[in-house]
Amino acid sequence: MTEVDQTASIAERLELLLSTIEGGERVLICTHDNPDPDSIASALALGVLLRETKACSFTLTYGGVLGRAENRAMVRLLKIPLIPIRRIRLEEFDAVALVDTQPEVGNHALRPELVDGKKMLCIDHHFARPLSKEADYADVGGAFGATCSLLTHYLHAAGVTPDQTLATALFYGVKSDTRDLGREVSADDVWAYSHLVPLCDMPTVSAIEHPRLPRPYFSVLSRAILRAEVTGNVVTCDLGEVYVPDLVAETADSLSRAEGIRWAMVLGEFEGALYLSIRVNDRRYSAGKLVRELIKLYPEGSAGGHGSMAGARIPYGPRVKTDQGKVRARKKLLRTLVLSTGIDADTRSLPLVGHEESSASLESGVRKPEPGRVSEEEGRARSSSGEESNGSSLQPKPDAVAAKSAALKLAPSKGSGLKASGYKHNEAEKRMPIAAPPNHRIKLRQKSDVQVDVGEVGVRQRSET
Repeated sequence: MTEVDQTASIAERLELLLSTIEGGERVLICTHDNPDPDSIASALALGVLLRETKACSFTLTYGGVLGRAENRAMVRLLKIPLIPIRRIRLEEFDAVALVDTQPEVGNHALRPELVDGKKMLCIDHHFARPLSKEADYADVGGAFGATCSLLTHYLHAAGVTPDQTLATALFYGVKSDTRDLGREVSADDVWAYSHLVPLCDMPTVSAIEHPRLPRPYFSVLSRAILRAEVTGNVVTCDLGEVYVPDLVAETADSLSRAEGIRWAMVLGEFEGALYLSIRVNDRRYSAGKLVRELIKLYPEGSAGGHGSMAGARIPYGPRVKTDQGKVRARKKLLRTLVLSTGIDADTRSLPLVGHEESSASLESGVRKPEPGRVSEEEGRARSSSGEESNGSSLQPKPDAVAAKSAALKLAPSKGSGLKASGYKHNEAEKRMPIAAPPNHRIKLRQKSDVQVDVGEVGVRQRSET
């Protein structure tokens, strides 16, 4: 078993990796489920690295679905040979590898019983999990903002220059996972980004970023806008059933951009399971820590993420048997998550966009101010003329929307099932923002009439006696 010391140089890591693999071996490289660009490009890079240095053959595989339009465009335009796991015969391979995920996380198709006895490699930039050290080679954790950045350094140390296809894939992987070097980025990511720019095909990058969208996408988009609710500085949305799970993450990305929002939390159902995506805009808080605490309640689920973004897959509990039960379960889970951020239980939930306002926007394309509110144009005019503005044009008035929100308001609860700490980073976490302190625990029982949990999602509700 070889676990890389994160203080080791890339050249030293490369030497360890190549000593683990025999020349000419057949390697199966697996992304995480529902792979994103960072995972896809990292898998391709590892395959090319092993082919060029050890004459290995490789096959790329994934679990789940290739859902987001940008990800499908990336695979199609770059002709990346990505094969669904259901078409793979594991007995044909000498070694297996995981990229952008780890054995313990569970969000991948290489279950332990399927790969028992096979050589295991693991390369991932996410927070190191304990079981990863049991792999034959594991380079996990560290300061990289994208696994693509790490693999770019490996290629450079090996003297392997990526061709245009691989360079374009790696560049887009770094670009998307760090949000154009604006999210959890290190100097190593900046170097990788700059190194790849002259090697990649920029028109193809643009085509990947702006693909044609299927019409059902706009149905989900409309549903997201109408269902989104704001509770303090947290926006939540229950999308219900979605045609691909990636839409949950995409909706969370969009809602996190709303003014005045710190947390965005979105749920969706796909093939009988719940998919959760969380985004946080404040670097003092950790979305990754929150989902890791949450997933302890669901041994059969899986979760992972960074400081600013995270996701989880959660099974419904056995008590959920009807559509109404599923709606209640999702509502309770979102309520649990909202309270875990430190929001007071008495804080009202209001629609992100009022029904009249959304209808007017769709018809005219212009936001119609509510009675008594100053429009944005008026506010700018008053500011330029020296007249004071009350600044209310961008903030909904509770009195004006109270009647509309009554049907959407969530009943206050005294507990949450998660510790209402706000999930801030500790001082020791500033260098590794997704690390959870050992003393951080979920409060499963609180002094209230009812033990608050996620109800029908999988944790039993009990009355205090």
